[in-house]
Amino acid sequence: MKKCKFIALILISILLITTLSACGKSGGQESVASDQWLSATEAADSLRESVASDQLEDEGIEAEIDENYADDGAETDSDADEYPALTVDDFDLDAAETMYATARVNVRTAPSTDSDVYEVLGTGKSVTRVADDGSWSTVVIDDSIYYVASAYLSEDEPVVTETATSSSGWSSTVKIPAVSEPTGEANGFLVVIDPGHQSRGNSGKEPIGPGASETKAKVTTGTKGVSTGLAEYELNLEVAIKLREVLLERGYEVIMCRTTNDVDLSNSERAQIANEAGADVFIRLHADGMTDSSINGAVAMCQTSSNPYNGSLYSQSRALADDVLSSYVAKTGAKKHSVQETDTMSGINWASVPCTILEMGYMTNAAEDQKMASSDYQNLMAEGIADGIDKFLLGN
Repeated sequence: MKKCKFIALILISILLITTLSACGKSGGQESVASDQWLSATEAADSLRESVASDQLEDEGIEAEIDENYADDGAETDSDADEYPALTVDDFDLDAAETMYATARVNVRTAPSTDSDVYEVLGTGKSVTRVADDGSWSTVVIDDSIYYVASAYLSEDEPVVTETATSSSGWSSTVKIPAVSEPTGEANGFLVVIDPGHQSRGNSGKEPIGPGASETKAKVTTGTKGVSTGLAEYELNLEVAIKLREVLLERGYEVIMCRTTNDVDLSNSERAQIANEAGADVFIRLHADGMTDSSINGAVAMCQTSSNPYNGSLYSQSRALADDVLSSYVAKTGAKKHSVQETDTMSGINWASVPCTILEMGYMTNAAEDQKMASSDYQNLMAEGIADGIDKFLLGN
């Protein structure tokens, strides 16, 4: 049957050509030729539709007419017919369950990848699910109904688990902190901020990188302001909090490794947070100290291209370090030192995402110490770092 249809289609095509030729040779028979042309065209169109339908059936595809477009090519709104508008009242909220995003995933206005994106659900972010058809989960956000691909939701609250152990049996498990959602228009990027150090050091040892036999202290308290007496761990957190607010306003999702000084979080664990969250940028904030009190200015760090743990990330991390350092000094007026490449930093070595350490200034220089303790100067510090992240991720 299908073979006959193809033969007929070929014959009608020959007829069309013959008819068109006749139209060109006999101007007095335009009306008759036109009728013949239309009849042949209609027959050909009918056969094409029949053959196309057979092909679709053979491939297991349901043939259907696309009614999403009007005759003039303008798109019409058929979403309401295909996906009925639902409200929270249509579901039994008592049967709702809390789910967690296993990766950043789009929240859509309809259960289709062609629908609009309402927002981006951050890794580890919880959401209330009221229905699941196996492909799409119906969720409640802001008292309205939206949809998330079910494959990216889990009943288990995400945790960061490092399975690698050293020869001494070292291992670690740390929970991913909450994702702060953007207050400005979302740009889809996630930044993890590590305010370096903490109020009490931990002299316990950990490998300097995955599988390394060499170890270092897990974390220290850092340096201290020679003029202000401000501890480095306090300064780092103050700037980190300001940076978070700037980034949220610019549309980023943000995770803070710590929001208080009273924590016990090793350098590798901080990197693990960024890794498991799938950060686009891991920015580590520190301040420097030297015996020579005349030294001042900012320094950025990243791994070398031959780093045995994450050398493949060198080009990205180096670009991030360059962008952040340049933007930072442009905003603050701090003296610019070169980017230092080193493979001795545990927090960098454990990172599997682009990472840089920014040494924001020297707390052993009295003038710079006083500036960095100033709220107004800290605002400039945060804006400069954010400018560098913009440049790296957005090309701004």
